[in-house]
Amino acid sequence: MDYNANNMNMDRGIIPFLITAFFLIYSYPEACLSTMIDLHPIISATIQDGPRADGVFDSVTNAPSDVYVLGGYTGPSNAQFEQTNRAIYEFDLRGISNTLHIDSVRFIFTRGSASNPGNLFIQGHGYIGNGVAEIADALINNLLDTIHLNSSGAGPFPYRNTLNVTSFTQGLHANGTDYAGFMFRTPNEGSSFEEQGVFMRASFLRLSTSPVPMPEPSSFLLFGLGLILMGKLVIGKNTEWGKGRG
Repeated sequence: MDYNANNMNMDRGIIPFLITAFFLIYSYPEACLSTMIDLHPIISATIQDGPRADGVFDSVTNAPSDVYVLGGYTGPSNAQFEQTNRAIYEFDLRGISNTLHIDSVRFIFTRGSASNPGNLFIQGHGYIGNGVAEIADALINNLLDTIHLNSSGAGPFPYRNTLNVTSFTQGLHANGTDYAGFMFRTPNEGSSFEEQGVFMRASFLRLSTSPVPMPEPSSFLLFGLGLILMGKLVIGKNTEWGKGRG
């Protein structure tokens, strides 16, 4: 038997296989692996300064469906009903794998009934959560985005509103933070003597993710060459031709 010919035939079989495997791994489009993830809040609550607003937030009310953001309200000729509400939400980030890169994050909510929305702005602030609704969460000052409710809607009522919270959420995920917190308020609290607020409904985070970038091409090239050389060594050691040479 011609062992040289036998070895060459085996070489011809395994080398194309290794090269093909290498290029399939490297050229597989990351876009095909992109994933959209919707996270729903584990905490949604209203933090209230009232029933008579004095600049101190007094109470926390869990609100699993509608969270009311209120800039200021005074009943007709009755200042005892003046109050201010802020909304808080927290999301559990622990289910997002470290093998995923967060490309974009949007906080999305449906605008329920609103009072005087023509001049109503909503500010979104970010904080590190702990899975518990606390008054301190309403005192955060870390502005992420602002929307004008009157101009952000599209189509028939109720409107869907979106805030960009990408950079903030990316930072939390990169640092291994468990909970992302978001607080919403109006920028003109206490400046109005009429009700001006909105119910935030069906709120969630929408994350667009992709795999963590693969190694650089040079790393793949070295890896591929290593596989080829290893294949040749294995073939040489396991054929009679290789044994004869040893």
